[in-house]
Amino acid sequence: MPYDRKAREDAQIAYYRSVANLKPTLSDPDIKFLYQQQPVGIDLKGRILLRPERDAAKPPRHYSDLLEDLSSDIALHSRHNLINGVTLQHSSHSCEKYSPFKETLYLPRYFINMTLPHRKVSGITFKRHNGSQTLKLQADDEIGLPYGVYARLVLIFITSERVRTKEREFKLGASWSKFLSKMQIYKDGVKVQAVKEQLKRLCATTYRIIDLNKVQRTESFSQMLVAEEWMRSSDGVHVTLSPGFFMMTGDFVVPLESDIVRKLRRSPLTLDLYAWLSYRLFRLKEEKTISWHSLEKQFGSNYRRLVDFRKKFLNSLEKVLKHTPPAPGVEVREKGLHLSPGSPSDIEWMERMITRARSSNRFPS
Repeated sequence: MPYDRKAREDAQIAYYRSVANLKPTLSDPDIKFLYQQQPVGIDLKGRILLRPERDAAKPPRHYSDLLEDLSSDIALHSRHNLINGVTLQHSSHSCEKYSPFKETLYLPRYFINMTLPHRKVSGITFKRHNGSQTLKLQADDEIGLPYGVYARLVLIFITSERVRTKEREFKLGASWSKFLSKMQIYKDGVKVQAVKEQLKRLCATTYRIIDLNKVQRTESFSQMLVAEEWMRSSDGVHVTLSPGFFMMTGDFVVPLESDIVRKLRRSPLTLDLYAWLSYRLFRLKEEKTISWHSLEKQFGSNYRRLVDFRKKFLNSLEKVLKHTPPAPGVEVREKGLHLSPGSPSDIEWMERMITRARSSNRFPS
């Protein structure tokens, strides 16, 4: 529901009707402020979501009271029983406004379509499915499988460093500390140790990608390590990326916004959804509905019932949509999640960042 066409039209009708109702009681600056807000849809709590126009003035000091009055009028007069009020999405912005100096982070595409475990898993094997593809993780029995938020942040850091430095080998140093600080993981001994533990697990795991296409009767199999060598010594941790991972992270990466990653870093499912939606809305050429069963196989983590996964998924989706550009591409339906192609500005930004990463896909001399 959030950004499909009907929700957007319902939001616009209800919003502008209420602005007109309140207009006689408002000052000219207040009226100007309200008309500079664009209703882009209805969020999962039934509130009209507003996005400021590109050159909109700063909100007045009493804007919260203004929006509360507007919400009351909407609740009183709206003909749409799903609309509960209005909220201003401060952090939303189109990718066309992104500063070229804003930091971009990267994730490998294969780890977006099929994600790491959300929590600690017993045993040394783990599988994810996405259509005809299967990602199978095989861990060292003395080290264990990577999992959780820290494993994802480490993978983002490694991939981003590879794109930034164009090197296979690097040492965790100033850039590592800067990244942890940006993610608000400060020099807490327990947290830093947990992050390094996930680095070790990532590097000690074998990743197998199996593609079995029953329609075309084709089958492919590939195997990869993240790191060819991992070593911790007195002067720090040294990592040498495997040839396979180095090449993959030159050709098949998805750009992510560093500020959004930081805001969503507390939940592995929320991080997974942000990366996945960014990629799917960029690649999508026509509308598509993905069933709850397929989403559970791709993102689920040992939920006993599909309804439990769906509840968790929708909670995470709401958090993601608060921080990402409100592209008219996400609609929650009874059968699953309905997606439409992303906005031109978002796609243009994604293409530009991917091209930048691909320009460094050769081995260093």
